[in-house]
Amino acid sequence: MRKFSLCLIGVLSSLLSITNSVQAQTTLELGDLAFFHFRQDLGANDAPRFGFIVRSYIEPGTEFFITNSNYNAAGGGSFSYDNSNANGNNQAIIKVTVNEALSAGQPILIEYGGGTIKSAEVSTVFESTGPSYSAFEFSSTKNIKKLYVYQVVSNTIQFVTGALWNGSQNLGGVLPTALVFNGPAINSIDLAIPGNSQKCGS
Repeated sequence: MRKFSLCLIGVLSSLLSITNSVQAQTTLELGDLAFFHFRQDLGANDAPRFGFIVRSYIEPGTEFFITNSNYNAAGGGSFSYDNSNANGNNQAIIKVTVNEALSAGQPILIEYGGGTIKSAEVSTVFESTGPSYSAFEFSSTKNIKKLYVYQVVSNTIQFVTGALWNGSQNLGGVLPTALVFNGPAINSIDLAIPGNSQKCGS
């Protein structure tokens, strides 16, 4: 009987260990991801993409989101689409799941457009899209000029980083107060600031 009890305890310990490893998720802080690359407004055969640098260790199983939708601060925060015209067709939320541990300094490149997204480092899927979705858009020449990266913690949106084209978010919504685009506390990027557009690659 004693041997059986010890064996059972061992099995339960193993199961708890597996459960904890599956459910482990890193809560990202502001600036734990940083944009370093954008490619947009290209020819039909060039996939648009953006890239991050990981600035802190991230556990496998961690989930975060990328959106170009309009932010609403009330009630813990939410996102909505611009349904007044065709712009809402190009807004979406991308869910990103980390498959393997990510180390500080590691790059992540995500290609998007034409209703598909892909990345070698993480799994990506459209979590939700505008009512007549056609293509995810982030562009200096179009109306959608913002990207927000965030997690949902206790039903509250917690921002990690963001990006703006030419100092404008466009299409309504409010600019999240947690995101800082200039100065010593910077955690996001504004392409209106001289030099930033060159830093982001081509």
